Amino acid sequence: MTYYSNPINILSFLWEELKSSIREKKGYNKFIYIFWLFGPFILLIERTPADIWLSVISISFIFRVIIERDFKFFREIWVKSILLFWIYCLCCSLISPLPHYSFIETLVWVRFPIFAIAVSVWIANDQKSINSIILSTFIAILLMMIILSGEILLKGIPSDCRLTWPYGDKVSGNYFAKIGLPILIIAVVISNEYKNRFAIYWAFLIFLMFFFSAVIGERMNFLILFCGMLLSSLFWKLDFKKYLIFIFFLISSLYFFSQNNYCMEKKISSKTVIKEEVKPFYSDYLSVMGGGYLVFKENPVFGIGPANYRELSHKYLKNYPNYRADNHPHNFYIQLAAETGIIGLILGTTMMFTIIYHSFNKRKLFDNKTFIPPFFVIPTAFFWPLASTADFFGQWNNLFVWTSISLALAARNYKLFQKS
Repeated sequence: MTYYSNPINILSFLWEELKSSIREKKGYNKFIYIFWLFGPFILLIERTPADIWLSVISISFIFRVIIERDFKFFREIWVKSILLFWIYCLCCSLISPLPHYSFIETLVWVRFPIFAIAVSVWIANDQKSINSIILSTFIAILLMMIILSGEILLKGIPSDCRLTWPYGDKVSGNYFAKIGLPILIIAVVISNEYKNRFAIYWAFLIFLMFFFSAVIGERMNFLILFCGMLLSSLFWKLDFKKYLIFIFFLISSLYFFSQNNYCMEKKISSKTVIKEEVKPFYSDYLSVMGGGYLVFKENPVFGIGPANYRELSHKYLKNYPNYRADNHPHNFYIQLAAETGIIGLILGTTMMFTIIYHSFNKRKLFDNKTFIPPFFVIPTAFFWPLASTADFFGQWNNLFVWTSISLALAARNYKLFQKS
């Protein structure tokens, strides 16, 4: 199976890979594997079922490590950096103004990176597993598109221009961008490959993803997909003429829709994006991020404790009317500085960098037999230092982020399609 085959043939190939991988699993490993494959659909339900799904896999991995005494994964520098950062955060929480709350939040946060470790070294440790979860994710993204279409048709677009199905909460854009980013990367590199006669089908999928991301009404998640597309394209052998034509078509189409739809004009027009995302000095973002910096200045060494910003920011910023207290400073790095101090910022940045570096496949990414997409773009997009982000220690955001990061970590050593 080649990466420039008919999309139907590729999907059929992935389906056969999924069935074969299930047959090869035995006992409890088979149960966990199937449970893991349902993840993209469980994430569509609600926060609690999604957290149970991730936590069950993390706890199962811990028991497996203890029973089998398999500690080889600790040799990886990215695993060591996660462990060191977590231990430091636990220490910071104990000396924080709210030690009990901070310690509990820090203690349970580790389930997210443990999940990523479990997927990369245990559950998805072969090519068929990677192909299977990609198929599962692809179907889930199509289902999400159908759900969002139903909300638009049945309820219309809300006055605040933010879609909420299927959660009843404004997190649809988080799912679509963060779970869908691996699918977008695959579609981008296949559609731009010069031998691909079926590029139009993949280009249409890309357009649909950007259309729904724009309609959902979350600028930063739209930018995650857009920048992820551009970055992944830089690390692939492209037909630049075809690529430029596609970029022109995509931007022109979105511009047309934005001029004929109030919500899209409000959320993704170049004037709005530049004003409120790229130049936060003219928006509310500066007051929130600046508040995090002020908290850091008052607590530069150990910070105020992991996850304590939502509880304490009002106290620290009450004398600064130009800065707004919030649940978090809307930037991972500012949040780490405010909550864990300069040492925590260094350790956290090191952790994120090692994850990006490990996700980068140093082997040749492209030849005439294999297809290894540049999935290092996934953690790069999520950990980009200049972006406005969700809560670093929060639940919902981390469920989406670490699910995709786990795929990036697992897929670095495997080709997804190969000539039979």
